[in-house]
Amino acid sequence: MALSSQLENRDYAGLLDAWRLTASQTAGDFNLTLWYAAVEYEIPKLIEQAIILTQRYDVVVTNPPYIGSANMDPKLSDFVKNTTPDSKSDLVCCLHRTLRPTDQTQRLPGHDTQHAWMFLSSFEKLREKLLLKDTVNMAHLGPRAFEEIGGEVVQTTSFVLCNRHIANYKGTYCRLIEPTTQQGKKICSSPAKTRYTAQQFQLL
Repeated sequence: MALSSQLENRDYAGLLDAWRLTASQTAGDFNLTLWYAAVEYEIPKLIEQAIILTQRYDVVVTNPPYIGSANMDPKLSDFVKNTTPDSKSDLVCCLHRTLRPTDQTQRLPGHDTQHAWMFLSSFEKLREKLLLKDTVNMAHLGPRAFEEIGGEVVQTTSFVLCNRHIANYKGTYCRLIEPTTQQGKKICSSPAKTRYTAQQFQLL
């Protein structure tokens, strides 16, 4: 059975209130009291997560985990294949799912991800979808964007999407892969030679 791609809109707040009354209803029944004690903390956490995931937001900021499909367990792999087939090879697929809790006005999801989705053929359909619909501004940071992470393995890009297409909009793109330190990238983000503007149709 395929996992659901998103939660249904239900009265989760009412459900949470009802759950908090459960303790008084279990008094006097030894088996119910034992059952309630076993799940007393887990159930409210699940309901609170449902409340968070079904709300609408002005801004969504995320740093998806860097996990390729080879390292996913069967349940996660199944979920990704069924819900985000255009980006199933990596959990960067999270970036497209963050558009769902935002509406189509000025609400913006921001991301910091590995940069592989910008180049690999396995993400071609994802790139086409983003360019056809979503407005983009981006800083391509490359390696050593974070001092806490050494080496060349983690190469990142930071960007903001708008959940709609804006005709004739010119996105701003900043290429910062050359500086080899976090401070160097910050300094080089201002000069005009590292900044580019382009309309989305020019990138297709």
